Amino acid sequence: MYDNGVDVIYTVAGGSGEGAFTAAKAVRKNLGRTVWVIGVDQDQSELGEYDGGNVTLASTIKRVDVAVKDMANKAMTKKFPGGKTIYYDLSDRGVDIVNTSLPKSTWKLIQSYKQQIIAGQIKVAGRQS
Repeated sequence: MYDNGVDVIYTVAGGSGEGAFTAAKAVRKNLGRTVWVIGVDQDQSELGEYDGGNVTLASTIKRVDVAVKDMANKAMTKKFPGGKTIYYDLSDRGVDIVNTSLPKSTWKLIQSYKQQIIAGQIKVAGRQS
């Protein structure tokens, strides 16, 4: 993809996306081109580290710790929602984004959008009822 002129790859493939980090580092080192990777599921900034910097732009994360703690607490209080699909989102810290190399102005804009989503001012599609 980088050979075809792509500047940023959002891996969305968990651990199998590690090849994008390897490729990005090679492009930076060998071709001097500024390319990026957006990590997924957890902070993947360590995968982007190399002797000249970091190819990780940001990482979108699933806060599994939040879900596990919530379900454990519900189970302890006999409110475990067995058989139901439970959704976690920005409002309950179930998902988030980690900044590695985003410019301050971009990060500030993202934070503003996050707050608008949490407040219901911006509707995000994708949740099935």
